Amino acid sequence: MKCLLTACCFFIFYISFSQTGTPILFLTDQQSTLFMDGAEMTTLNVNEPYKIYLGAGDHVAQAKNPNGIVNKVLSCHDAVQLIVSFKFVDLNTKFAENGRSEIAEEKPVFFNTVLLNEHLKSNTIPENKYFSFDANDKIKFNYGFSEAAGTLNVAVYSYPDNQIIYSKNSVPAIADSFTILSKGVYYFSMTSNEPRKRNATLKITRLPSPTSKPDFRTSVLSRPDTAYKEIFSEIYLPKKSRLTIPVSIPDNARFWIYWIGIGNEATINYDNYSQLYADGKSGNDQFALYGFGTGRLDMLPTTVSNEKIDYGFADKINAKYFIDGKPFEFLPLKKEKNVTSGVSTMHFNKNNPQLLISVPDTSIGQKIKVVISAFFVNDHYVVDEAIPN
Repeated sequence: MKCLLTACCFFIFYISFSQTGTPILFLTDQQSTLFMDGAEMTTLNVNEPYKIYLGAGDHVAQAKNPNGIVNKVLSCHDAVQLIVSFKFVDLNTKFAENGRSEIAEEKPVFFNTVLLNEHLKSNTIPENKYFSFDANDKIKFNYGFSEAAGTLNVAVYSYPDNQIIYSKNSVPAIADSFTILSKGVYYFSMTSNEPRKRNATLKITRLPSPTSKPDFRTSVLSRPDTAYKEIFSEIYLPKKSRLTIPVSIPDNARFWIYWIGIGNEATINYDNYSQLYADGKSGNDQFALYGFGTGRLDMLPTTVSNEKIDYGFADKINAKYFIDGKPFEFLPLKKEKNVTSGVSTMHFNKNNPQLLISVPDTSIGQKIKVVISAFFVNDHYVVDEAIPN
């Protein structure tokens, strides 16, 4: 029996599920939401068939869940029951065979102007833009000068291993795409071949993998990496009451840390502490400073004994006045009087400060140990997997 129904009758059948028309039985391999001709109907559950009746004609059934959308076109012309099975597992199969699910929705990633530096033969500085992409994402992009003619270059690298996954050089404009093999951070590196700075427009869109989470973020998060450099570790046996030690800290150091102590007890305490942090490695005076500078250690050892010193920091001119016994001024850095040992984190690294040490007559000839390390903090990028607000 043919289903000859008016649009009005179809609407009644559609909503009321009256048992006339073509019976449709829906099955699914994943929990999903059923839509008929764009209208939300119900939740489909695994192993729970769901039945409705549709009027004559063609209809679009959709099952949607976070893993994707499965479309079915239904043709109703008689009362014979149709069985419709939504198989989300087919999304992955279809993607593997064709390289892309035909139902994925393209999502914007970046659309803005980028300023490309003028071209220098050997050291053009590229403009880099960093993004997070998921495995099997298809990335589409358009790239070209905003105005006037010229040629430009683009390369896409994985991060942080800097493996090139796409490149094109000396072209006036580019409209292309490529597929991401593994989840991670990637960056577009762009340069111009023109003799002056030029604005270019970059537009990037992402066709997500069917297995990508709906809330996947293409932004990146910045995380700090801390490295250190030993400036020096020395033992002094002062023969006079005044001692100056030049401290040369690299300009790009974020901060530096010193430890100073006088006498056997103080130096032994420091060495034992450094060995404890070294976890059995061969003796290195820097282990304790490294642990303290990176936050792995909350403190460094301090000692109180009969041996005492005064110390502070000054510039080169005032350090000379200090040695000559003339009036001098300390730099606005930490200074201490009558201590056996001292430690501090310093953020001042200009003018090559001098460490000034005053030694009482009773402590002249006693061992003085000074250990200094500089720390460098560089950011690295990771996939943005922060919990959405």
